Amino acid sequence: MKLHHFVCGSSVILAGWLALTFVVHVPVQRYQKHEAVPTAAVPRHPTLAIAATPTADFPVSASR
Repeated sequence: MKLHHFVCGSSVILAGWLALTFVVHVPVQRYQKHEAVPTAAVPRHPTLAIAATPTADFPVSASR
C-alpha cells in the first residue's frame, strides 16, 4: 500500500469517526443557530449607527 493511500484513507476514517461522535454526543440544543442577519451587523445602540455612517466632512480613505 502506498503512503498516499494510507494517509488519505486514515483521514477519511478519522473525519467520519469525529463527525459520528459529535452527532451522537452533542445535543441538538448546543448546535449553533444560523440567523438570516448576523447580530454583529445590527447596531445595538442608535448612536452607534450614526457614528458608523460616513459623513462628507471626512475623507473615506485616510491614505494621502
